[in-house]
Amino acid sequence: MFRQQIRNFISTTTGATWAVANVGTMKSSGYEVGVAWNRSVWRSGLAVASAKPQLNGYDLGDEAYGLGVSTGRSWNLNLGYRIPAWNLDLEWFGRFVESKTSTEYLISEGRTATKRKPGFGVHDIYVNWQPYGNDRVRVTFGARNLLNKFYYDQGSYAYYVSTAGAISGRGFAEPGRNVRLDVTWKF
Repeated sequence: MFRQQIRNFISTTTGATWAVANVGTMKSSGYEVGVAWNRSVWRSGLAVASAKPQLNGYDLGDEAYGLGVSTGRSWNLNLGYRIPAWNLDLEWFGRFVESKTSTEYLISEGRTATKRKPGFGVHDIYVNWQPYGNDRVRVTFGARNLLNKFYYDQGSYAYYVSTAGAISGRGFAEPGRNVRLDVTWKF
């Protein structure tokens, strides 16, 4: 659990010119909890994290570049299996973020806006092989975003909402499926 407070928070503001200004008080509270289990060749884990950053009583928006943004609760799961006879390690990771609807204060416009950031789930798999049974040589095959999900991470900047309520920017979408083969040799 954590709680943080910054009085006289300084941020950039926009308008006719860019300026640095004292924009108020930032408060953030939240938690991160995780458990892990390891038995013989199987292992698993579960973690959950949530933070509620606020600026002047409103959810922290995308314009507070120095502090981050408001996001939904995040769930992380993993499941692994070792095959000792083959020096092989198989791993699955899942990251699931709940949708987030928040009222944010737009520093540059001096108004609030309600934003909805959709939730998403992403799956990654990894296979690690140590041909000599130690860390000297390691071959890793990995596929991130295995199901090729198109999504915007809620932590992306530039997720703006216009006065009319239309989304005018979304930042950059996260990469699609990302397949890698790494060979690591320590000498």
